[in-house]
Amino acid sequence: MNIKTALRLFGYLMFASLVMTSCEKEAIDPLSGIYTPATSYNLTTLSSQSKAKTSDGQYNIFSINVTDDSGNDLNMKFIASDYFLPASDFTPSETNVKNTYLIGTDGSTFDGTQISNGTLSVAFEDSVYTMSGILYLADESVIKVSSQFTIVYEQPQFAYTNTITVPATYGMAGTAIDGSQLNQLTVTNGTDTLAVFELITAEGATSLSGDYNVLDGSGSTMAIGDANSGYYVDMSWFGGEGVTTGGCYYISNSEAQYIRAGSVIHVDDSNGTLTISGSNLYIQDISTGSSFGNKTEMGNFSYTDVSLKGLTVTNVFSASAMDLSAYGGTGYDITLKISTDGVTAVSDGAGGFTFSGNGNYISLDFLRDDATLAAGTYNIVANESASTGDCVAGYPALYGDGLWGSVLGTVTDGTASDMAITGGTVEVSETDGIYSITVNATIGSGRVKATYSGAITIQ
Repeated sequence: MNIKTALRLFGYLMFASLVMTSCEKEAIDPLSGIYTPATSYNLTTLSSQSKAKTSDGQYNIFSINVTDDSGNDLNMKFIASDYFLPASDFTPSETNVKNTYLIGTDGSTFDGTQISNGTLSVAFEDSVYTMSGILYLADESVIKVSSQFTIVYEQPQFAYTNTITVPATYGMAGTAIDGSQLNQLTVTNGTDTLAVFELITAEGATSLSGDYNVLDGSGSTMAIGDANSGYYVDMSWFGGEGVTTGGCYYISNSEAQYIRAGSVIHVDDSNGTLTISGSNLYIQDISTGSSFGNKTEMGNFSYTDVSLKGLTVTNVFSASAMDLSAYGGTGYDITLKISTDGVTAVSDGAGGFTFSGNGNYISLDFLRDDATLAAGTYNIVANESASTGDCVAGYPALYGDGLWGSVLGTVTDGTASDMAITGGTVEVSETDGIYSITVNATIGSGRVKATYSGAITIQ
């Protein structure tokens, strides 16, 4: 090797060494291409955290604020679709894009300076989160952050209502299915509708457990154990106006996913608490218009611990005790009538009531050995076999029209209609004159749950 070659090789080695040293100690700004030293921060204090929906309701914004002992402050705004902050490598975005963090006005900041670029990795185990990454700020400074904190995200509480139609029908002609009922389950998270399922069971079914085959009744014979296919129809496809929807669907990314024929919906019913799920579902592709094609990607959903949504009754409009010895019996009949907000009841002077408004009421008849409503569990029992300590089920009035005993009433524009409560339990507790009453009962069209908390004065 001659001297010139040796010097050239030495120069290359020195340059490579400098480049390697620079890469170890500095980060390159992807926008300017300039190497800038990164300052490290270990942010271990979770100062605040919150979750809110994006303006279109499609995603959640997770605001995470962490600090260190010197008061340095990292405020991140992550976008995700889960109810919890997921593990992911989050990259910047000026709009609401899944698995990104917001930048720009009202975006993510460090010590009040806007973050402009960089990747922040999020991981978690047993609610303990870690964050790490290199971030670039609007003032061209670079930070290397690490953080650890704990957040426990509560799973949303699911509830459902069941609207029952007897019998279930299908097809344009409305063909009835003998001995059946249609159960229209509406699943909510307390505020938003998450799904609707139209399931066909035997009339009076006490359990919804089963695998329901989704069928299109316009072209198939339907039976007990089937479910109505979901549909979205834009009438402009046929020269008309408006949109009609129905059948089984669930919400994903703020869009209804209409479940098509060939799918199966699974339900586990544990004393009225449901688990509803489906996998490898055929989903209508609305973009195919009147050809009603399906999406290439199969659908999936799962809702667990879905509880029956109950009525909250608030207004006691009658609480009375009748001495049964006056009619040849023993003990007392305690009658309690309570309505939801929006219902007003006025005595008609003849033992009945005139209603106004809209809502529900519940009437309960307790058999007691004295003129008080004692704490305990009351079984709802048929009138002919009820005894002291029971709650009397609804039964046809012995004279006149209507029902006696325990009933669920519905008031629509001041017109009331009653449905007999046929079974279940009533839980009563009392502390310092404040009663808590929970009704878990069966009625002709399914189940009803009602709760009351407040004072009761028995006349």
